Amino acid sequence: INKKRKQSANDQKNEISESNSNPIKSQTSFKRVNTTIDELPEQLRNNNFQPKNQNEYGAKAQQAFKHMQGKNFKREKNKRKKGSFTMGSIDMNSRSFKFEDD
Repeated sequence: INKKRKQSANDQKNEISESNSNPIKSQTSFKRVNTTIDELPEQLRNNNFQPKNQNEYGAKAQQAFKHMQGKNFKREKNKRKKGSFTMGSIDMNSRSFKFEDD
């Protein structure tokens, strides 16, 4: 009786391992961004900061701070705030755009 139990247990293990063996899937990494989309709206193709002509203050700040990071950025920002800190008029226009829902 013990031999039958051992054989049946071994048979069950073999059946389980055979049922769990899946064919090898293609090795593709997980990506959140869909790279199959061919066309992006013109406004989204470049993610660089592009100051508008109406905002001189933003353009000057971008030129001064574009190569700064971390402590250097903080130091330069505070130096400029202590000096002549004159912005300009505040522009209330919106430059946003709406995404099209599919």
